[in-house]
Amino acid sequence: MNGWSEMRQHNEQLREQIINVAQAAFSARGFAAVSIRELAAELQISKGNIYNYFTGKEDLFAACIGDTAAAFSTTLTAMEAKYTQAQVDQTTDPDYFSNIEQELLTVFKHNGVAIDLLLNCSNGSALAGGAVRLALLTKRVTAAILRLNNAYPGQPKLAAAFAETFASSLINSLQTIIRHQYPTAIHETTLDTCITLFSNGLKQTIRSNS
Repeated sequence: MNGWSEMRQHNEQLREQIINVAQAAFSARGFAAVSIRELAAELQISKGNIYNYFTGKEDLFAACIGDTAAAFSTTLTAMEAKYTQAQVDQTTDPDYFSNIEQELLTVFKHNGVAIDLLLNCSNGSALAGGAVRLALLTKRVTAAILRLNNAYPGQPKLAAAFAETFASSLINSLQTIIRHQYPTAIHETTLDTCITLFSNGLKQTIRSNS
């Protein structure tokens, strides 16, 4: 291995090491509570070494999440577009909205660390809006399912309150599951079970109040 190859390998290894340490710090303390100075001290390197690879904390946080941030945003945008189009078309099929909800929730299943950082640790960062968008879309979709199934007939405020509570509880439960570092098979099974329980609970609520 020549000198250039060794240097490139060293640079790649250091960059990966910075990302690994930053991921652990962001996960433990959240974006706002982590500083470049602290990361440099933990890595026993200068702040300048970190800035050689990343323009700042936002850039480093984005690197910790990787391509998942873009994929998550793309999925949310697609689901939001489906929801908006359904409103324009005055869709009356509750299963249409149920399918949106299922597509949305599958996002949680495959990118545990990155989704954890996005939803639980991103406050104060440019990526923090993803959690807000997810909560709002889940609430709106749930409200549409309740409305089209004629749950809580004549009681729109109660239906809206239930939709908000349902969405918050579901997302909080999924976030909690994601933060536990289970093996992949257990992780996905737990998420599936959680989603099924909430889905069945929503269906039971609709039957009970129709």
